[in-house]
Amino acid sequence: MKPALKMSVADTAQTREEIARLTEDELHTLTKEAFFWGMHPVAIYELRYVLTQLKGRPSYAGDGRMHWDRRPRSAAEKSATTPNATTLYGMGFFDLRSEPVIVATPAVPDRYFSVQACDQYPRWFMTVGNQFTGRDAQQFLIVGPDFEGPYPRGFAAVHIYPSPSNCVLVAARYALKSNEPDEIAAVNRLMDQTTIAPLSFWEANGRKPVRAEDQPVVEPGYAAIPRMAGLVEIASTLTGIDLLQLVSLVLNDPTMTLRVDSAKEIATLRRIARLGLAPGNVFDPAWLSDAQKQVVEAAFTEAKHESVRHFEASRFNKNGWRLWIGVTEDINDYVKQGYYGLWAIATPVPVRSHSGAFGYVDTDDQPFTGTSKYTLTFDLNDLPPVTEFWELPLYDEGGYFVDNEIDRYSINSYMLERGDLQSADGKLVIYIQHEKPTDPNQLRNWLPAPEGSFHFAFRYYGPMSGLLDGSYDMPGIVRTPSHSGRQTA
Repeated sequence: MKPALKMSVADTAQTREEIARLTEDELHTLTKEAFFWGMHPVAIYELRYVLTQLKGRPSYAGDGRMHWDRRPRSAAEKSATTPNATTLYGMGFFDLRSEPVIVATPAVPDRYFSVQACDQYPRWFMTVGNQFTGRDAQQFLIVGPDFEGPYPRGFAAVHIYPSPSNCVLVAARYALKSNEPDEIAAVNRLMDQTTIAPLSFWEANGRKPVRAEDQPVVEPGYAAIPRMAGLVEIASTLTGIDLLQLVSLVLNDPTMTLRVDSAKEIATLRRIARLGLAPGNVFDPAWLSDAQKQVVEAAFTEAKHESVRHFEASRFNKNGWRLWIGVTEDINDYVKQGYYGLWAIATPVPVRSHSGAFGYVDTDDQPFTGTSKYTLTFDLNDLPPVTEFWELPLYDEGGYFVDNEIDRYSINSYMLERGDLQSADGKLVIYIQHEKPTDPNQLRNWLPAPEGSFHFAFRYYGPMSGLLDGSYDMPGIVRTPSHSGRQTA
């Protein structure tokens, strides 16, 4: 699919001339600015393409319709980075230009659940669920920035959520306490009773629950670039030229409402317009010479590395973990937002829902690698303080689950509660390694790692004060000493 917008011959010639006049330093700087501002909206744009337009993939749902993970995610599913394995997800994109979206959930008496909504930046403007709005059956309305009514009957103002953009991503989560068939079936029943759909469809069905699979598939006309289908694993496949093309699509997308309250964004967009990145322009890589394309790729690589360094420096360091502390996040920190867009799409969500800690190094400040073995030891009397549950998922260097023979992608508190994990002497020891342990007790607590590099994104659902201020002593991950060139079992 090609972008619908067409520049005039005169406009194209003028843009090419302006880009040709850029010095290498100017082109380098502007490309980095385009990355920092645009990486997260670009990641959301690509994710929307995967969910609404990329037919043939398991996550395809079309526009205005949820895709539900009916079974736990596997390593083969790579539509979004850093997922967790202790909830079953629902995810969908909605265009609010024509009408609002209804969110109707059933009574959920026995588990964590949440439904959250954000725009392309992302700004999470709606968070509902057992921690926030209770466990009874409930209904909410999401309206776009241009909506003027009329509102449907029966909705209190507190149940109506205005979106700052006409592009909305809805993410729903139901806790999965185990992978047993009965547990999966119980969560699937809750999904069947959850309706997240255009308002008119819900009204036409008598305001009764409608399975997402029973909704019609709507094919949207969002613009795409030729490489779009090859960018699903965006953290490892995106190039600098791809980035500039996708920033152009974001700026020209009629649903991705730009901010009107940010002097910083206005100034940034004014500068990157010198690259032809502006509403009304559709960026063409042919505007760049081969030498300029090399500058773009070098700047893109530098921006990625700078975003990682900035993220690491901005986080509270506790025994090698980079904790999300505090209760707010600065959306105007574009360098950090660039990191999130590349490595953790749609992160961070409000910490009142869940917080986390990224782990890239062991207690010796060395990156994790499958050539070593590691342990993480918890005191059973000093586990992470949460109201819901905690989870330790492991990812490859791109932020995706690692394929392994026992189909285990994380360790969580539900496993500990039901006795699936081995503990002794008041300690829980998790064994993190590529090789399958031969000791039966270590095997019970094994978190499989890949042969190459990997990292973690610990999740704390319902974090309490010790996790918000960094006072909880989160234990570090320790590399097991080797002997005679061999790792201990």
